[in-house]
Amino acid sequence: MRCLDCSCIEYEKQTGGHTRLKRLRTEPWILLKPVSVHEADIYRQIADRRSPLHALQPITAPFFGIEEAVNRCSGCGGDKYPSFDDRPLEDRLLEDRPLEDRLLEDRPLEDRQPEDRLPEAHECEAHAYKAYAYEDHEYEPASPGSRHPLGNRQRPGTGGRMPGSGEWLGGEDMVGGRTKSFPCILLKDIIYDYEAGCLMDIKMGVCQRTLHNRSPLKVFRQLVKSLTTTSSTLGFRLCGTRVHPQPGVLVVKDKYWGRSISAQSARQEIIDCFSYNFAPRTPLVATLVNQLSAIHSIVNNLRGMKFWGASLLVHWDAENIDKCGIALIDFANTLVDRRPGVAEPDQELLFGIKSLRSILVSILLPKSVPASPKAMALSPKTACFSVGAESAADDEGLVSASSGT
Repeated sequence: MRCLDCSCIEYEKQTGGHTRLKRLRTEPWILLKPVSVHEADIYRQIADRRSPLHALQPITAPFFGIEEAVNRCSGCGGDKYPSFDDRPLEDRLLEDRPLEDRLLEDRPLEDRQPEDRLPEAHECEAHAYKAYAYEDHEYEPASPGSRHPLGNRQRPGTGGRMPGSGEWLGGEDMVGGRTKSFPCILLKDIIYDYEAGCLMDIKMGVCQRTLHNRSPLKVFRQLVKSLTTTSSTLGFRLCGTRVHPQPGVLVVKDKYWGRSISAQSARQEIIDCFSYNFAPRTPLVATLVNQLSAIHSIVNNLRGMKFWGASLLVHWDAENIDKCGIALIDFANTLVDRRPGVAEPDQELLFGIKSLRSILVSILLPKSVPASPKAMALSPKTACFSVGAESAADDEGLVSASSGT
């Protein structure tokens, strides 16, 4: 079991996401991200060669495994909060869940009441993935400054806080007088060896959904967020950027800037991110266009997968554009539609990829040709169906650029 306070430091290059990442002191190229057991299981499947999800490995960040972690151990916080529970993490989280939830989980999908179902449960057998821990009804809002992968939580009746509250993951993270552990995935910092690392975090999908907090207020907030941002029109929105527009200059923008972007201004904002010394870097953009085509192909072959809340992390080196790539991240709300004969790929994710690709392609075209991504001319409902109706032959194909800065 790893102690985060002893072995980790804050990751200073994070651009988006609710969960604060940390990196190892001894191996600074490895990042630790606290996750739910569900997301940890998704990463296990991606690493398993026998799993259909192994097809995602080329487009995800290098994965080094899963470890249990605590915020403090006897070496850094005294032995006031030792861990007395040696059971496997999954067993503890399952046992801590309310009995009615465990019984509901075992009921056939057709026997459940509408209010019991996850969003769009008639399309996705969400009960196939167990929401092991941290359900919204188990916890009450914590302090305004708290942070947690699934929102602000506090267990009623105890003095302890959920991982994510307090300074980073809950300070002393106490439950019933014991130190509570939680899973962390170990991922490679993909810009660790970049001289001038740049990042663009892009939240994908037309609608925002979650598996864990399904309260009416949460659903309403997600709906408003989707309708008032480019998510509803383009199938994606920018959640943060970290770019070097000129030598020695670093510009960092957060998710609130991304929410203020309109569909009409999205193209120019993206051009600014991929510009260096006020000129678009067309070779870089051409490489990213080709990578988006590859990601589209992989996702299109994963029938039944729903990547709710997933993001694309675009990364490149401003000093060496040969170092660049796109990684699919954030699988906390990923699930599978297992119905035979009706499963289809995630049309919202495919729509967002095609929309983003269209904008990048427009950057490579002469200035006289305006950008016209199909998303700008379609409503979200129409857009979702139009992507599924297109054949693979309709894809624009690979793009190359032989000149540029």
